[in-house]
Amino acid sequence: MAARLVIGLGGFQRLDSLKIAASGNICVSTLVTGCISVISPQGELIDQVWMPEVYPTNLAFVGQGLHDAVVTLSLTGRVGRLWWPEKGLRLQNHGAG
Repeated sequence: MAARLVIGLGGFQRLDSLKIAASGNICVSTLVTGCISVISPQGELIDQVWMPEVYPTNLAFVGQGLHDAVVTLSLTGRVGRLWWPEKGLRLQNHGAG
């Protein structure tokens, strides 16, 4: 099966961790721009949620109903938590055993 490009963000933006929302939207930590980019499965940039610094890296959905996003802020060595408007998907454990 051939891979396909979902989206290319313009300008100098670097991408790090991503998670999938229950809707199928792709939530990607976007370095340099300092946001979480929300991209539809069809490849449309839906939103960019701004973080308090330019290097948000890892991203996870936690909390009741998986409506909180936890984001590492790598420039300052902090971890932030914010309410996310759509439910995230729970991580699956696919361990060997």
